[in-house]
Amino acid sequence: MTCLNDYEYDVLLQHITYEQAERFIREKFWETYYFEPGFRVLGLRLLSTTAVPVAVENGTDDTLVFPYTKPCMGTFVLRFAGVPEEVKRVRSSYSKSLTLKRWTDTSGKKSEAVAITCPMDVSLRNFDYDILSHFRTFKECESYIREKYPETFYCDPGFKVLGLKPLGKDYITVAVEDNNENIIFPYYDSGMGALIIRVKGVPDEVVRVRENYSRELTEKKRHEPAGGTADEGAVAVRGKPKGRGTLGKIFGRNR
Repeated sequence: MTCLNDYEYDVLLQHITYEQAERFIREKFWETYYFEPGFRVLGLRLLSTTAVPVAVENGTDDTLVFPYTKPCMGTFVLRFAGVPEEVKRVRSSYSKSLTLKRWTDTSGKKSEAVAITCPMDVSLRNFDYDILSHFRTFKECESYIREKYPETFYCDPGFKVLGLKPLGKDYITVAVEDNNENIIFPYYDSGMGALIIRVKGVPDEVVRVRENYSRELTEKKRHEPAGGTADEGAVAVRGKPKGRGTLGKIFGRNR
């Protein structure tokens, strides 16, 4: 019989209610799935009188987070790293009806966004956001972001922000606003074209971007002449001199 002691794990919260565990998971992890009570993860039976949330840690494919209840000790939120096969099983086995139901209120309307409960349902409408501007091309979006935001990072193609795929074929441009809570990035809308989106109140995603951006790409772009390289056909990026701003300090520490 599988036992919790068979695994290495981290305790993120302890001796809490199941409602507190669910709220914590949905606020911290955008890829959260729901299962019927009694569902087993890593062979461990998850006790609950309602739907059971199981999250994949942001930006990973091998780490799970879920509530675990011991009748004599209460509910814990546990984190299990290095379990890629179980992540695949969770992603392919979750209850779609339960997952989407937990993301709606009793009237069937979308509730206030505190997390994303299903990658199939990731949408801008799940977030508090502004459209700052719209352009014809990605390069114009990139220019706008570089001009307005000194803390601009470059990420590899395929990088996602809050589960959303920003606009960008060869690289992704993501900026952080001065309040350390807002993310700015280019986004394509089929009806409006290339947009500059600001998502507000996502400090955990700010931390993730700062930890996972491409240092090689960012340093290259930061020192690139205005207009980019000829083969990229980039428009001129003309902004105020950045000096020793946030990125200057970041790279300065690495030299």
